Amino acid sequence: MTDLDIYQAAPVDGYQARMVMTAEDAKAQDAELRRCMKAVLREGTDYGAISGTDGKLTLWRPGAQKMLQWFGLGFTCDRIGIERDDQGRKHGITYRATVARRLPDGSLDIKATCEGTADYDESRFFQDVETVRARLRDQEHKWAAKDHRAPNADRWNSAKEYRADWNALMKRAQKRAIVGAVVDATAAGGIFTDREEDDHAPAPQDDGPAWYEQALEAAFTFTATTDHTAEEIGRQLYVDAARAARDGLCTPRQANHVQNRIRQRVEKLKTAVVVDVEDLGRQAAELNGETGYEDERPSDDEPGTVSKAQLTKLHTVLTGLGFGSEDREQKLRITEAITGRTLGDGDERSSKNLSLNEARKVIDTLDGMNRDQLIAWMAGREGGTDATP
Repeated sequence: MTDLDIYQAAPVDGYQARMVMTAEDAKAQDAELRRCMKAVLREGTDYGAISGTDGKLTLWRPGAQKMLQWFGLGFTCDRIGIERDDQGRKHGITYRATVARRLPDGSLDIKATCEGTADYDESRFFQDVETVRARLRDQEHKWAAKDHRAPNADRWNSAKEYRADWNALMKRAQKRAIVGAVVDATAAGGIFTDREEDDHAPAPQDDGPAWYEQALEAAFTFTATTDHTAEEIGRQLYVDAARAARDGLCTPRQANHVQNRIRQRVEKLKTAVVVDVEDLGRQAAELNGETGYEDERPSDDEPGTVSKAQLTKLHTVLTGLGFGSEDREQKLRITEAITGRTLGDGDERSSKNLSLNEARKVIDTLDGMNRDQLIAWMAGREGGTDATP
């Protein structure tokens, strides 16, 4: 017999923490990041200063995208879930952003992940009618005192509750996730902070949205009321922006940004179709059988029962996903893929052939998706993967 030696593994040194970058290299990298920020990023567009924090800066989504380019990184932003309230309405949404680098072998080197959530519990997205009227009353009394005039009670008595558009919550949740992941991946936490994540930042005097954020939201969403035209409301918002810059509530650049959005909104509303509210009431009464024609009420599943409001919403959602008027065929293919049927033949093929329920399904499906997710789903479907988007 041959004697066998017993195998003994070589001793393994225990892990010892060690620096992978010299102090000089770390200092040079930090200095380079700060030089790039000053050279390329613009205050008011790519980042901003948080009020009440002695000049602390917060990174915005455009600035985060530029930083990804500098570092040669990419990102994905996926919807994690939607929270609904007791009435079944959408209440909150969460996205997860992943920042990574594509390696030569095609694999991903993940640098950071971050989740961002937005919901209607935040006063920036929802305020009840009492809160809205109290805020507008205080603002009107302040402006009236400055202008030496009597306060106009119509400025607050006609106000309703404020509930931001769902798209605003989506964008905010995406922004929080993306910016958080970018700051972590690029080690930019020493430059940029976020009031919602910085425990050392003093609490703001007003838990509501900053003037600039609130004014920008109003500039994107205002419309005509029963008492005032869109032009009148836009004119007042325009003047308020000038006053805010004068009183130090925002920078002149931010005021100009708001005013530009107001002008664009007024021009857009001029081309909108005006709907007679009383006429809508008559139509609703007829559809509900109140005029003796109950048997003629069309089914919500009947092709062609899509409403004008739904068509407008569908157009808005698809435009937000990057599909313009020149992409008519793509938009029809997306709509048909979700509904599972063709919307007509030849020149008769149109989204106007949708039923009311089909239109609701398409809007709910697209609402919350980003362009990359939609394109990936369409590609997978054409490749034989029939997954729900």
